[in-house]
Amino acid sequence: MKEKSAGAVTTKRSNPWLSLLKAAIAVTAAYLVFRKVPFASVGPVLAECRLELLALVIVMQLSTTVAQAYRWKLFLRGSGLPLHKFLYFVFMGLFVNTFLPTSLAADAMKVVAFGRKYGGTQENIGIALLSKLQGMMVQLAFGSIGFFIFARELKAKGAFDHARLDGRAVAVGAVALCAGAAVLWALRGKFSPRRLLGIIWDLARDRSLLARTFAVSFIIQSLSSLSLYFLIFSLYPPARFWEILFLGTVVQTLLILPFGFGGVGVREYLNLLLFTDIGGIPADTILAASFLGYIPWLLMALIGGAWMALRNWRSVGSGRV
Repeated sequence: MKEKSAGAVTTKRSNPWLSLLKAAIAVTAAYLVFRKVPFASVGPVLAECRLELLALVIVMQLSTTVAQAYRWKLFLRGSGLPLHKFLYFVFMGLFVNTFLPTSLAADAMKVVAFGRKYGGTQENIGIALLSKLQGMMVQLAFGSIGFFIFARELKAKGAFDHARLDGRAVAVGAVALCAGAAVLWALRGKFSPRRLLGIIWDLARDRSLLARTFAVSFIIQSLSSLSLYFLIFSLYPPARFWEILFLGTVVQTLLILPFGFGGVGVREYLNLLLFTDIGGIPADTILAASFLGYIPWLLMALIGGAWMALRNWRSVGSGRV
């Protein structure tokens, strides 16, 4: 696969009203969080963090990023592109996800950017969807195991007593549908559904490829799950792996929906609702763990931003804008 252009990929200016909406969601969620947990109580908990475990979490996150690039390279059979080409666009997606309301939109942007530069946009959209499906299957499998292990305990805590579909759930679902429609509208003309399904079916028929990519997806999800566990364990040694895994799966599934700037604020509120109200972990510990979780996340985003800036600088310097 040959490079179409050596210049950096440009993106459209974001809608200011959408940015204001995301900011309002993030601020509201943050307000609810700090009403629930006194900020002064978080500092002493952070001071107890085991730094070696935090370093391990960062290494796991970096390994996850490399594995995502490798899975993309496996799926794009015969491309001939080196791994660092895919790794750049994975890091670009992590950077963009800091400013978009959902990881799905960030995935769409990085795939379209890759397609503009190297071609094969529809094929890469199919690869992204199949990769996301594999990851969700592994994550849901892990979460289901955790659920069955702790279902009796959760029922005893009354976690299911108030489970019902109310107006807020309907509103969240409506927002998610609108966001999905917006992403599809933004990608109109980039693919035809029939051809996209044909691409996914062609990839799925390659059993050897499917087995290898699924193995990588298993590694990616395992590293992500372990990093979440060690992040909480670094502050709260009584944390139990499968309970963290189940509750973390619920949070990550909800964060697919378009909330705020990369889930900032909403993530913390969901963590408190699940890990504290259901899991019984102290609220100040969970909030401290949420803050620590931004360290590897921001590190990945900064690497992506720095890499993008470097490519822009090189493109301008060589006159290939």
